[in-house]
Amino acid sequence: MLITACYIVKNEEKTLPRSIESLQGNFDELIVVDTGSTDKTVEVAKKYGASVYDYVWQGDFSAARNYALANAQGDWILFFDADEYYESGGSVRAYLEYLQHSGTDIDAVIINLYNLDSPQLPAMKVIRMFRNHPSIRYAGAVHEQIVRQDGHLHTLLAEQFKFMHTGYAIEAMPIKLRRNLDLIEADIARNGERDSYYYYLAECHFGLQHYPQALEYIAKALESPVKYPYELANYYHILLESMRQCNYPAKEMEKICNIAISLFPDMPEFYGEQGMIVSSMGRLEEALKLFSKCIACYHSPQRQNNHYGYFDDKVMEIVDTRITQIHELLEGGR
Repeated sequence: MLITACYIVKNEEKTLPRSIESLQGNFDELIVVDTGSTDKTVEVAKKYGASVYDYVWQGDFSAARNYALANAQGDWILFFDADEYYESGGSVRAYLEYLQHSGTDIDAVIINLYNLDSPQLPAMKVIRMFRNHPSIRYAGAVHEQIVRQDGHLHTLLAEQFKFMHTGYAIEAMPIKLRRNLDLIEADIARNGERDSYYYYLAECHFGLQHYPQALEYIAKALESPVKYPYELANYYHILLESMRQCNYPAKEMEKICNIAISLFPDMPEFYGEQGMIVSSMGRLEEALKLFSKCIACYHSPQRQNNHYGYFDDKVMEIVDTRITQIHELLEGGR
């Protein structure tokens, strides 16, 4: 059985070595598609024995990734970004060999991807390994997804593997989000608006602090039959924060929080959000109970099983401050 590792890159001379070295021994072929690097990325890739293909960027991430797949010879594909690397979990090769020879119908493997800059947060669940089959390709100009063009894509979550993402510089995020928004809007201009883009449009507008537009598209995303299950909690994060920024009444936000808590009862975030909302409405004792639940969920080992999270230690300091304020108010009223 052969395994091909693939990358699409541009100016990744600093991050690519770590990623490739972390996967050494787990692939037989290395393909790097370069979309216009002006640094030493191509030289770095060739040093590791990669077959490097020059690719004229077309404003479509799926097209670039699928170009790499068209040149891959392996039975299985490892497709990572240059700023991602393997940390632990055993042999990837042995795992894929097991899937290859076990007779399973699994097409793709979901892995846990942790953000190096925010280790407290739950891992993102992403597909980074899949069979090399003509019908299994990427779709979407931005936030590209692996799909099976001739039917349902059968996936499996490999909990044992831990991969790391080195993250984006904060100052670079607006540029990245603006680029993604421009690419999505260009694709919509060519092909029309699709349900699959509503969530990503909301995400871009939210990150760019365009809160009315974020509200518009996250509402469409929630009504759409096309949803991304591992991202669903973020739908409610975007909705709640955008409502807050647009000065929606606390009562309306409370209703959304109740829905989110019912869907994600193990997440600390929505108990914390609800605590802030009801405390602003004067329901202080109720807020304390919600904050207590928030803290318990935050420190639970089970939190790493959640598909999404956005509370970190800094946010929990805000929760602690609000708890102190509430106790002072309650003591002062006695």
